[in-house]
Amino acid sequence: MAAMGNFSSNHIANFTRNPTDGLHPSSNSLCDHAGIEFLSAARSFDSRHIQSPGSSSHEPHRSALEKLIANVAPCQAASFAEALIEEFRSVGRVFSETPESLRRVIGPWPQVIELIEAAHVAMEVGLRGEVQCIPIQATDQRLIDYLVMGMGSLSVEQLRVLFLDGGNRLVGDEVLASGTLTTLTAYPRNIFRRGFELSASAILLVHNHPSGQVVPSKCDIEFTKKLKALGYQMEIEVRDHIIVSGSRWFSFLRGGLM
Repeated sequence: MAAMGNFSSNHIANFTRNPTDGLHPSSNSLCDHAGIEFLSAARSFDSRHIQSPGSSSHEPHRSALEKLIANVAPCQAASFAEALIEEFRSVGRVFSETPESLRRVIGPWPQVIELIEAAHVAMEVGLRGEVQCIPIQATDQRLIDYLVMGMGSLSVEQLRVLFLDGGNRLVGDEVLASGTLTTLTAYPRNIFRRGFELSASAILLVHNHPSGQVVPSKCDIEFTKKLKALGYQMEIEVRDHIIVSGSRWFSFLRGGLM
């Protein structure tokens, strides 16, 4: 597993403004609908189905996965790793897939599928343990690694909310909206109701873009502004909004949008 290295030490996206509308549009967004629902609509199915592989080599991912699989299926490790990376592009995506999806690629090898699932759980638990022990800062590398591990390679969008107490300690970490390949619906009232239940003083919003792009759209920004305004009225601060995709991430706070 050491071959996987650090997830996201410097993978913050460049953010550019457009003189006419302020932003370059994005097909991945949380949009206001009738004042209560926020939708994320893709322009096309293909643009959101699989994260763009970019220019980086897949070899480190294939090699790391082969070493892992070799523990239970040494003779098949190379072919299984190659097939999985060819299908899903990265170790992160392999870890995020369902057993049914993995079985479709490698066949009925329950020991391999169980090992992949166990490795993913172990890594996520380890990263979560580090985050739970520290006061949360939105762009702390340990928090970014945890979010990238949990959401960066998902093939559907999720809105995740981290709830913090008065000392910036994590008191809740919940997925409050999950979409299909083309939509994500989030209800602000559910977010703040849960915040009251946990006696949270602040929240961090996190959502993923399956397309591989982390530049926020107009709708992402409008959604964040509305939640921040609601939070001010309810005395629950919206501290930051982080977009993750693959090993890349974007912070609204660091990007000057909050």
